[in-house]
Amino acid sequence: MSRKRKNKITTRDNPNQAANAADAYYDYWLDLCQQVACATLKWENVPVEIDRRFLTLTLLERGLSVFFRDETTDKFLSLMATPGGAYNIYNNPIAFNAYGANGSFRRLLKADECVPIWLNYRRNNMRPTFQRFAARLAYLDRAMDCNLSQQMTPVIITCPEEKRVTINNLVSQWQGGEPVVIGVDALMDGVETKYLAADAPFVYDKLQDAQNNLWRDYLTRVGVDNSPVDKPERVQTAEVESNNVELSTMRLISLDCLREGCKEINRRWGLDMWVDFNQDFSSEMWKIINTAGGTEDGDYPALEVNDNDELS
Repeated sequence: MSRKRKNKITTRDNPNQAANAADAYYDYWLDLCQQVACATLKWENVPVEIDRRFLTLTLLERGLSVFFRDETTDKFLSLMATPGGAYNIYNNPIAFNAYGANGSFRRLLKADECVPIWLNYRRNNMRPTFQRFAARLAYLDRAMDCNLSQQMTPVIITCPEEKRVTINNLVSQWQGGEPVVIGVDALMDGVETKYLAADAPFVYDKLQDAQNNLWRDYLTRVGVDNSPVDKPERVQTAEVESNNVELSTMRLISLDCLREGCKEINRRWGLDMWVDFNQDFSSEMWKIINTAGGTEDGDYPALEVNDNDELS
């Protein structure tokens, strides 16, 4: 029997509307957290047969990828793996079970036949971080929705049963934006109008500030530069320097281990593989070119240098 997919459509008649909305918010933030983390790593000189996307996702989701040269295909591979066998005196595995995503490719490798690439010194993956921040960010989304709904003041109309259809028609015209609603004498006799107010304070802006701070906290955890406050003009030089030191440290949590793996790979197989924190220098250069008078085709005027100008 096929398993029915969970309906996540939020509709008025859906009894699981609140739960489905919560799941949708969580899925959104979980995906965004993962996407941002994936975008922080820039691999260079990786063998063409290795999928950089798969390598990055493996490291983030599992904390380990094993790099080796497969004797059967005579190609370099970097796959998912689990430690196999015992550990040496430095608590390093003496063997690894490498396997592909298709489940059919498996290799038992000794430590001297491969190079393990660890995500960090604790050899943890990023799943708990993704899940923790996604859950809290989604919770704040739900709190903001709840606070907005509490600001609504629905109209309660009571009327005799014989006027129910008439009042429904009047309300439909009102909601439809009719500028004039025509009625007969004594139309509103026996009709009372009241308002239902929750009297809840409006704290949406405070919840949004809390979510922005939480999101900036996540960006800092993955090494992405971000403004520490909503109004950058209030930031002191000491605060900027402190934030920069924290960002550098967060980046090195992963980069130190990843670069150790690259160094060992290069030493063993004569490659020039490396990893850096990814930054969009291309867009910055494009802005400079456009400012200098570049064209849409990417051409830009050559810089004029006089004989008396000094080049630095």
